[in-house]
Amino acid sequence: MDFNSERDWVQLVSGEVIFGELEELLDNEISFDSDELGDLVIDIDDVARINSHSSKTIHLLKYGTFSGAFSFDGETIVIGQKMFRRASKTDIVSITRFANNESERWENEIGFGANINSGNNSSKEFTGKMTSLRTEANSRLRMSYLGTVRQDTGGLNSRNHRFVGGYSIYYSTSYFLRPIALDVSQSTPQNIKLQSAFSAQVGYDIHSDIHRKWEVSIGPSWVYTKFDKVHDGIDSSGSSLGVSISSYYEVDLGKDMDLSHTYSLTTNNESAGGVMHHNLLSLSLDLTEVVEMEVDFVWDRTEKPVAKPSGDRPEKDDLRLSFGVGIEF
Repeated sequence: MDFNSERDWVQLVSGEVIFGELEELLDNEISFDSDELGDLVIDIDDVARINSHSSKTIHLLKYGTFSGAFSFDGETIVIGQKMFRRASKTDIVSITRFANNESERWENEIGFGANINSGNNSSKEFTGKMTSLRTEANSRLRMSYLGTVRQDTGGLNSRNHRFVGGYSIYYSTSYFLRPIALDVSQSTPQNIKLQSAFSAQVGYDIHSDIHRKWEVSIGPSWVYTKFDKVHDGIDSSGSSLGVSISSYYEVDLGKDMDLSHTYSLTTNNESAGGVMHHNLLSLSLDLTEVVEMEVDFVWDRTEKPVAKPSGDRPEKDDLRLSFGVGIEF
């Protein structure tokens, strides 16, 4: 058997050797594209030796982040020309593809949808979506935007926009610090002209591999809210300190289908809306390598909606379903 092959390989504790491409190691699980078996997820505890002929970026718990060809034989880790003796598998926090330029660190997707009716009830509705993920060996930057604009007969306008972003730094295979998380939204049906929530969180990766990912986080937050329309004598804006909780779950359903769920809870003063919930459930179906069909279901809930000057108080729940097409790049 040629262990000097110009291919990546892993040797299991059982003695079996699998050739192919080492894609990444996250949360103690190796994502490996086998020449014969296809995509595999291998628990690091089942691996005795690892060799990556191609350059990777490796984050070691005790030593930092390095790039280069990588090998591990049970007692020694070699990265390029650097050697770390008396090393163990627990020292390897993550392995990711080496990026030759900045664009290789990003995964992006944009989507667009429209619904236009004419006749007795004319309306126009447009939706836009954007997601971006920047990955390094010890950090993740995730950003997303989802917006809906609707115009009905008589000039009634409805606008929903939300931008969410967060930067996470990993200190082990599962634990991370998110020093800054931002959630900015506008919802005219909920009488919110602008709402900005800033938070700092600590989080944990419950599960992470090529088929499934689930992370949760919690931390203090500061929320600023400006209402669209209010009664005279009532403050049109306010701010408060609170707690922010978030969850992100993604699973590969097979047959080119993916399902993801984003959830956030933020506490706020009752005069500014009280506890706020945001749910986004997304289903995507790959049509080609870069084009996919998307279905998004949004459920926003404000426990204490603020009444408009007419006295009408918005419903606590705001639900939206949209269909569109997305492009990955």
